[in-house]
Amino acid sequence: MALLRAGKEVVIFPSVFLVAFGVGVTMLGMVFHLREALGATPSQVGSLSAVWALSYILGCIFMRPVFQRAVPRSLMLISTLFMFLFLLCILFVKALLIAYVLYSMYGFVESLFWPSTMGWLSRGVEGSSLSKKMSIYNFSWSMGMIIGPLVAGLLSSIGTVFPLTMGCGTYLLTSILILVAGITFPRIREEAIAEGIETEEENRKDRSTFLRYPSWVGLFTTYVVIGMLLSIFPLYGGSDFCFRSERYAPRWGLSSLEERTFGTSSLIRFYSVRRSWRVQCSVCVLRSHLL
Repeated sequence: MALLRAGKEVVIFPSVFLVAFGVGVTMLGMVFHLREALGATPSQVGSLSAVWALSYILGCIFMRPVFQRAVPRSLMLISTLFMFLFLLCILFVKALLIAYVLYSMYGFVESLFWPSTMGWLSRGVEGSSLSKKMSIYNFSWSMGMIIGPLVAGLLSSIGTVFPLTMGCGTYLLTSILILVAGITFPRIREEAIAEGIETEEENRKDRSTFLRYPSWVGLFTTYVVIGMLLSIFPLYGGSDFCFRSERYAPRWGLSSLEERTFGTSSLIRFYSVRRSWRVQCSVCVLRSHLL
């Protein structure tokens, strides 16, 4: 009975982990699949990742009216279902141009998932309770992004289709989880009704800070560069450093861990230190020298 009284966290945290795992498996697996199955060059693989990042950020920006009006659980379900379908189609295409189109659509529908989960989790929560929930949220998706590439490297050594197949299965499992949780747990259904009423009140005033615009630009440019580097490096790692796919996976996992550590520590400093921009600039300079 206690489980039946569970709220939105029972579906958000597992879904976040599964989707992050699927994204990690897909990102690394896509590199090897494009090279082996479609004969893509490193520049084509990098540009494909940039197209995915561009589609994702455009979806986050231009789908904002949808986020304000739709039920988050419905958007999560739509997102995971279409991510499954687009990724499944990529497995069967033989033309690189079609893969570009499908992967851009994959990135666009992915943008329906992450803002919906963050908005749903933080709605009606303040103070220490919000901090605790966001900590679990960040831990969930970070672990998914760390474990995903490790599994992708191992599966790629068997066949390039296996990581993408794993990604498809993960997204399908997530959509089933969201659907079943919405039917099984009464509190989630009640929250969906209440949120629909609250959304009408929230939409009357927009008190968002102007600083969100430079933040969007900074996140976009940063992750486009990171995505291109992480997509191209496995190809050069295999040709110039003789890395096999299963040997590259731990390096990708460590890179993901380092990226999440830097991101989390910068976020903590942002809230706790007024001069955090100096620290973050120093971190950016250090990472540039290391690169």
